[in-house]
Amino acid sequence: MIKRDIKPRDILTADAFDNAMVLDLAMGGSTNTVLHTIAIAREAGVLAFDMRRMAELAKQVPNICKVSPSSDYHIEDIQAAAHHDDAGEIRG
Repeated sequence: MIKRDIKPRDILTADAFDNAMVLDLAMGGSTNTVLHTIAIAREAGVLAFDMRRMAELAKQVPNICKVSPSSDYHIEDIQAAAHHDDAGEIRG
């Protein structure tokens, strides 16, 4: 990223914030995500990402699982699940 002179504001786009919120909605994430994502979007100059945009996304995105604080599962459990092989064994 340094060699290509890519700065945080180059990747903090409206699409990037939409993607982050879609993941959070699908996983039943925290209300803290709402507060922090809006603040980061504003700081990055992505003013179109606001509560209205989040509400639009929420109407389209199904909740497919729940992670803490909505359940006893944590993001680490999701990461561990990604490391299972076909026999259900956890790899590396």
